Formats: sequence, C-alpha cells, structure tokens
Amino acid sequence: MKIIESSESWAATERLRFLEKLAWWRGVVNRKDLRQAFGISQPQATIDLQRFQQLNPTAVRYDLRRKHYESTLEMKCALHRPVLEEGLMLFLGDPGCGVFPWCLASRIADMTDDAMLDRIDGVWVAGRSADPIVERMLFLAVVRRSSIRVSLKSVSNRVPVEIDIAPKAFVFDGGGWLARSWDLSNHCYFDLPLSEVAAAGWPDDPFEPEVPDHTWDREETLNLVLHPSLRSEERDTLVRRYGLKDGVLSLRVREAMRGRILEYLRVDTGSGVKSPCFLLR
Repeated sequence: MKIIESSESWAATERLRFLEKLAWWRGVVNRKDLRQAFGISQPQATIDLQRFQQLNPTAVRYDLRRKHYESTLEMKCALHRPVLEEGLMLFLGDPGCGVFPWCLASRIADMTDDAMLDRIDGVWVAGRSADPIVERMLFLAVVRRSSIRVSLKSVSNRVPVEIDIAPKAFVFDGGGWLARSWDLSNHCYFDLPLSEVAAAGWPDDPFEPEVPDHTWDREETLNLVLHPSLRSEERDTLVRRYGLKDGVLSLRVREAMRGRILEYLRVDTGSGVKSPCFLLR
C-alpha cells in the first residue's frame, strides 16, 4: 500500500510541475493539457489546477473571456528550476541542432549531487549566460508571435538602451542562445544574444513584421571538402568525426545561419580563418 501511495504522490507532483512549466514557458494552462499529457479525468485535472494555485498563488489567473488560465508577470517558480533548453524541447520542439545532449543535461542536472559531478560536463563560455526572466519573456514573445521591449547591456554605454523587437526563433551559436528578431525601429532582422539583454518587459500584442525574413526561410546545401593543408591524421580524424562520404560533408542550412556554420566548422572562405578544416566545393 505504501508503494501505491508513493507512486500516486510522485505522479501528482509531476503533474503539478508540468502545470508550472506550462505557465512559465507557454503562458497558458488548461485542463485539456493535463488530460492529454497524463490521461487523467476532468475532475482530477480540476483538482490538480486547484492544488497548483494553492502552491503557487501568483502563477496564473483565470481569463473568463478566453476560458483558460494565463500566467502572470509576477510569477515565480516553486516546483522546478526553469531552463530555456527544456522549454524549447517541450513547447517549441527539438530543433535538432545537436546541442541538447550536453547543454540541456548539464543545466538541468543538480550539480550538487556527487553522483553526477563526473558524468556531465560541457564547454562553458564566460559571460554568455542569460537572466532566466529574460529567457522567459522572450520565449513567451516567440510563442505568441508578439513584440516586446528589451533593455540591452552595452560596454560603451552605462545606461541600458531600450528597443522594441519581435522575436521569432532561437539560435544556438555554440556558446549561447540568440533570438532571431525583427527590429521595429531599424526595420531589419538581426540575431540578439540573450546574454546582452538586461531586462525584458511583458510581451505586447501579436505583431507581424512588414517584410518576411527571407534569409531565415531560405535554405541551401553546403558541400564541404577537406582542406588540402591538413595532415593525414587530421584528415582521418575529421572523416571519422563527421562521417564523411567520399570526403564530402553536405549540410542543409538556413541562409541566415550560413556564416555561423562556416565559422564553427572552420571553413576557408578567403577571410583568413586559422587552422582551416574545410573548403567550399
């Protein structure tokens, strides 16, 4: 009997954590979410929502017009530690960019657990971490396709600069997260490093940029060959690392990501890259 009670308690706690993640990242919570995710009844979903409101009273409020619970600006997490990568996988879908196996595990894991200290690690770049509140506000803006006002840190200016943007997607550059965004003042798309955002407001109404983001929407195939300056052992290492077939690495990439990928793979484009690995064919 104790095992059953323990199992039921664990399941109930997981449902409450799920509600908190929904409220934090997606901003909208309803009974249907619980029923679909856990296969529970409508009355049980109602009980779970009531329990969640008791445990975290500032998290959500009921919108009579839309007939669902919406998260609040004042919300704080009581049942889990929010991690951007988890929100991306749960509510935006794994983009398959290959960063999650170490990046997500390292941030979610409780690193005070001695059993985990020697099993998880990663390459961390100093100064690239972002404020969790900033991550949440930008995430909500992407989900809702809304504009949002952000305050940018600047080395040259002591006072943060405020700009209005419409973020549409997230980009991982190997060292940190960026938000692919439309600049409402300069009327252009750019990649905003989340670590450079000092603060972000609550997302505004839905916003549609005046022009499409063609470089984000267009894709191309990059065919890369090993650089002729490589030594034999270096060539063998790259063949094994990237599973090269006939010495060619073919990648399907967004045009907006082209420069970052070429830089990451150390492709010689005539710009003087150090220790080049590949050439464009």
